[in-house]
Amino acid sequence: MRLVMLGGPGSGKATQSQRLSQHFNVPINPSTSTMKVTFCLD
Repeated sequence: MRLVMLGGPGSGKATQSQRLSQHFNVPINPSTSTMKVTFCLD
């Protein structure tokens, strides 16, 4: 299952991601940390 959470700062993306992760028993892959690593390596 792949879900993308979109919204502005403070809109609850992280909170809803955690709840969905627990409900469906799937891991969370926060894209912001992935993007930060990608941009730092370029």
